[in-house]
Amino acid sequence: MQSHRSDESLVEAHLSGDASALAVLWTRYDGLVYGIARSVTRRHEAAEDIRQEVFITAMSRVGGLECPGKFAAWLRTVTYNACKTWLRRRRQGTSLEHIDESDVPRVEAPAADIERAETHTALRRAVDRLDLDLRQVVELYYYEGYAVAAIAAMIGVADTTVKWRLHKARESLRRLQT
Repeated sequence: MQSHRSDESLVEAHLSGDASALAVLWTRYDGLVYGIARSVTRRHEAAEDIRQEVFITAMSRVGGLECPGKFAAWLRTVTYNACKTWLRRRRQGTSLEHIDESDVPRVEAPAADIERAETHTALRRAVDRLDLDLRQVVELYYYEGYAVAAIAAMIGVADTTVKWRLHKARESLRRLQT
């Protein structure tokens, strides 16, 4: 069963002519790619377009991947680069502060749950207002749980740059609270 194989063996199988191996990888990471794109763009349609673009890029460029075991990190980088390209195209006069109504909790719940959900929504909105470079490291560090060194490798910057961006993001979020 291919779904239990490592990323590395699936990439190698794809490069050896196994057409289904890349499909397994795509199924494995489709949600991640969509989640990153949705988080950056805050738009479902844009996230769908970026997901398709990333899939086409992955199919055409996976052969150039130097370390097949780092497929997930490479795919994240491809996704963030596609998001940056989308943002550059939209930058002319479009606000990045678009907030979907789907982010607002709509369930009847005890007061503590409502307060927690409101806090989460407010924090998510504040993170969405950060510049892309700051938002990217916040999402990878706090939401996805990656270590500073892993984030630095993914986005191609020094560890100290990631730490500085996290520091600046926390400062910005504190300012937004007051």
